[in-house]
Amino acid sequence: MIKNPDKRAWFIWSIAALFYLYELVLRVSPSVMTDGLTKSFGVNATALGILVSFYYYAYTILQLPCGIILDKLGAKKLLGLSSLLCSIGSVLFALTTNIQIAQIGRFLVGAGSACAFISCLQIAANMFPAKYFVILGGATNMMGTLGGLLGGYPVAKAVNSIGWQKTSFILALIGCILCAIIFICFPSDKPQNTQNKNP
Repeated sequence: MIKNPDKRAWFIWSIAALFYLYELVLRVSPSVMTDGLTKSFGVNATALGILVSFYYYAYTILQLPCGIILDKLGAKKLLGLSSLLCSIGSVLFALTTNIQIAQIGRFLVGAGSACAFISCLQIAANMFPAKYFVILGGATNMMGTLGGLLGGYPVAKAVNSIGWQKTSFILALIGCILCAIIFICFPSDKPQNTQNKNP
């Protein structure tokens, strides 16, 4: 744990929190795409609800193993792979008019989103003094709420201007940018050795 968090620690937490914001945008964005989705896939409200729920299938299932996965891979690898999964899922979602492929896309987005919040908490715990943990937890939660807001009106404006497919491509591109920043700028995760060797 760093006694006095430096700019790098704040930068790393900020990128992780931005990813949490980003995944919240992806989570709620279908709610402002309903007209375009029903026309493109030729489905009713029930089928559209099932499509949207595929995000939550992956997200819910992965909540339990998230801590184990995070301990094994570390924040750099996990967040990098997670942002990549979100991007791939968004591209699949945007490219297809096949409802099954769209469901796979949303499932991948849900899988990529699952560990975002807990990764922020791990970074807060490992790179900041204990007194910062609660405020960073609250700030992370605030970023998620802001993501929910941005996934509403701003995404709706984009959908009305350029359509839901192009909007999804832009969201996928944002995920690729976050992925690159994470792999380039995050420190390498070093395995922690909890056993002390006696001479």
